[in-house]
Amino acid sequence: MAIFAVFSLSACAVFLMSVFAVFHYTANNKLEFTMAEYLSYVWRWAIVNDCLAFVDYYLSAYGPTIRIATRNRHWLVALKKQIMDLSNGNLDSIDVCKFSDTKCSETINELILIKGINCSVSCVTAKDLFRQTNFIWVQDESGIETILGLIDGLIVSDQSGHQYLTNEGDGYLIELSYNE
Repeated sequence: MAIFAVFSLSACAVFLMSVFAVFHYTANNKLEFTMAEYLSYVWRWAIVNDCLAFVDYYLSAYGPTIRIATRNRHWLVALKKQIMDLSNGNLDSIDVCKFSDTKCSETINELILIKGINCSVSCVTAKDLFRQTNFIWVQDESGIETILGLIDGLIVSDQSGHQYLTNEGDGYLIELSYNE
């Protein structure tokens, strides 16, 4: 009975510390904190542990954000290779949601990266289909080279971090997170 009580107190303390940490973080970026945000955060971590990568959509402090989260370095290397094939013309497009043991939240149907010709800016558009969204992400050659460099930075450092693959104003911000 005493062991159960100590375990329960420890679990409660960890929960309260994590709620405080999330509240402290969001308080710097948002005006309010909700339990739904915390539960969403915990849920995303559980999903990422169940597959090689997880794609989620949420409203961040920087606007609408698509977050690609992985804890697997080999998945990053494979994604980089696919994007290189797109850049070289060996592929027409890449659907990140159907890529190598990747799961998407139930609100995302597909996230397709296309190499744009004579496209001067990155653009991410969305089409809502019965509560599932198809995202089309168009990049020019220069943008694809930038993305490859950002992914390579995560691979080479092999440390926790994230990179923004698009900019604010591109429609949707796309964040690639590694071990976070």
